[in-house]
Amino acid sequence: MKKSQVVQAVKPDVIGWVQGVLKYPITTQEQITTPTTPDAGQRVLYARNDGFYQLTSAGVASRLALASEIPTLTYPKRFAVMGDEITTAVANWAFTAVASMQYGGSWVAPTANAANGDEYTFSAWLAAGNYTVYHLGRKGTAQGIVDWYLDGSAIAAGANRDWYAAAGATFTDSFAVTLTAGYHVFKLKVDGKHASSTDYVVSITKIWLKLAAD
Repeated sequence: MKKSQVVQAVKPDVIGWVQGVLKYPITTQEQITTPTTPDAGQRVLYARNDGFYQLTSAGVASRLALASEIPTLTYPKRFAVMGDEITTAVANWAFTAVASMQYGGSWVAPTANAANGDEYTFSAWLAAGNYTVYHLGRKGTAQGIVDWYLDGSAIAAGANRDWYAAAGATFTDSFAVTLTAGYHVFKLKVDGKHASSTDYVVSITKIWLKLAAD
C-alpha cells in the first residue's frame, strides 16, 4: 500500500475525493492520524480505532456518535390543543365567551362563514398505543356534523359526530383511536348537518388525546 491515502471530503451537497492526505497507510488494525485540514466549507470524514471523526475547515475534529450511542426517542403519551391553536381557512374563527362553559367559552366561526366541508386541523407527535380522543365544545341549534380524519384517512369511530342540540349546552365528545409512534395530522371536516340545524358551525374549546395506559 502507498504511503499516502486520500480521504473522502463532504460538502453540504457534494461528495468528492478532494481533501485530506493521510501520512500512513490505512489498515484495519492501526489508528489513523488526523488528515490535512480541508478547504473552507468542506469537512473530512476519517476513521480511527474508536470510531469515525469529522474535521472541519476550522481545524476542529470531533467524533461522530455510533448508532448504538444515540438515545432512543421517546414520544409523548398525552396531547392537548385549544381552539386558537387549530388551523382552519374558515374566516373569523374566534373565541366566543360563554360564562357557563369550562374555560369560559369556545372558538367558533360566525354562521355567515360556516359551510359544509369546512376543515379544522392540528398535529402532534405521539407514542404508539390506544388513545381516547376528547373534543370539548358547545352543542347548539346551528352546529353541523363532524367527521374525523387521521393522516388523510377517515377514522371510522370518529364519523358522524353530530353537534346539534335544541338548546345550547357544553358537551364533551369522545372516541377511540389506535396510533403508531410518530407524527400525526388530525382533521375535523364538516359533513352535513342535522335536519333541524340551521347551519354548519363547529365549536372547539379544547381537544386532547390520552393513552389508555401509561
